[in-house]
Amino acid sequence: KHIKAFNISFSDKEFDESETAKNFAKNNNINFNKKLFDDIDLKQLLEDNIAAYTEPFSDYSSLPTLLLSKFAKTKVTVALSGDGGDELFYGYDRNRKYGSQAALLTSSKFNKIYKILKSKLTRKLLKLPIYEILSNNNMALFESNFITGAKSLGKNIMPKIKKNIDLDFIVNKGMPLNNIDDYQKVLRRYEYYFHLQRVLIKVDRASMFHSLEVRVPILNNEVISMSTKYTLNACIDKNQGKLPLRNLLKNEDNNLSDLPKKGFTFSIQEIINNDDSGIIKKYIHTEIPLLDEFLDLNFIKSMYEDHINKKNNYEGTSWMLWSIFTLKSWYINHIEN
Repeated sequence: KHIKAFNISFSDKEFDESETAKNFAKNNNINFNKKLFDDIDLKQLLEDNIAAYTEPFSDYSSLPTLLLSKFAKTKVTVALSGDGGDELFYGYDRNRKYGSQAALLTSSKFNKIYKILKSKLTRKLLKLPIYEILSNNNMALFESNFITGAKSLGKNIMPKIKKNIDLDFIVNKGMPLNNIDDYQKVLRRYEYYFHLQRVLIKVDRASMFHSLEVRVPILNNEVISMSTKYTLNACIDKNQGKLPLRNLLKNEDNNLSDLPKKGFTFSIQEIINNDDSGIIKKYIHTEIPLLDEFLDLNFIKSMYEDHINKKNNYEGTSWMLWSIFTLKSWYINHIEN
């Protein structure tokens, strides 16, 4: 009972994992503490988010991370985070999705065309878009995994930018992935050097804003070194990823580790549409000459109105609206001021 665990729960069962966390804590004699996300002061949380993130940061799971940090700080000064397991052991759904197709993606162009034609004739859908199957290089893999939303809306939001911004950190963008080993290394590189860095920034800014020190034991050098010895196929099956970590716990947690991954997320659509304080709308509508030179403010305003009125596939624009909000609120509060 000397160990305390802290959890943010959600009333929407699609996102809530509190019951699983509670059972895991009970099985391991851990003092479980829970706070409901729905009970937040949204205006205060949005203001805290603006203040805590002194660089543009559009991962909206920063909101429950801030709340969790504030909650934990009421009882502890140092906490341990479980971040890193998904990035080291292929825990994300996208790893399983693309990993299961690695053999096709790294096969010859003749074989790919054969598979595409066969799917057309048999009317059996392929698991990946034809573009991704035929492209098969570093840039295509990165775009498919990390910037698909920006690609689909970017030409309307940023009409003056005629091509994708050059992503300098992508090494050998056009390099073909000729075998599964190449594919595995690239997939791990992007998770570790791109996505994990974003997660660590999120946790660091949120915890330090509330004077909570967070350490990440899974990112111990020995664990990182060990993870490189696991192949993609050793970490995924058709239902889930992160198998080495799940197997470690299998006999200790009454099979709780076999439950599907949900992620630390919630409905950002509801946050945007239920913001009675008007903070999100204010920043999205604010004219900023330096940014508006590249952004189509009229299109962004119409996108926001469609979202509020739940029109025109509004769910697909939520993250982009949140990104624009965080960009503009960052600029006004940390650059202009």
